[in-house]
Amino acid sequence: AKPTPPPKQQLKVKPSKPVGSKNGNRIDVGKIAPEDYLELLQYTVQEMSDVPAEAAGLKGTAILRLKFNRKGYVLNYALKQSTGQPILDDAAMNIGKRLMSEPFPTAPDGFDKGDKTLTYDFFVKYPTVQ
Repeated sequence: AKPTPPPKQQLKVKPSKPVGSKNGNRIDVGKIAPEDYLELLQYTVQEMSDVPAEAAGLKGTAILRLKFNRKGYVLNYALKQSTGQPILDDAAMNIGKRLMSEPFPTAPDGFDKGDKTLTYDFFVKYPTVQ
């Protein structure tokens, strides 16, 4: 008699949860509460705030004004407040540039009255806290 093969095991797959915002533009919009959206965007901005090696030890907080559409793409950006350090200001401006091709998550329904274009200021703190 042939031995009976063991029963096939069901693989238990945990649903993946995006951590932070590196996968922010892949987050299911239905799972973002409108009141949590700005917090997620602020986290995304800070997460993207790489400090150039030559700026090690410098401190400051920039305010970056971002104008973006509901799909999360930045349309325009400006430095609203300088850190007082040109190298850190440039790093903050690079965040706006990157967000033009690496978008925020799509805005959830009900966020900001459904306006097509959104403008918000975001803090960029140096040194970064990871």
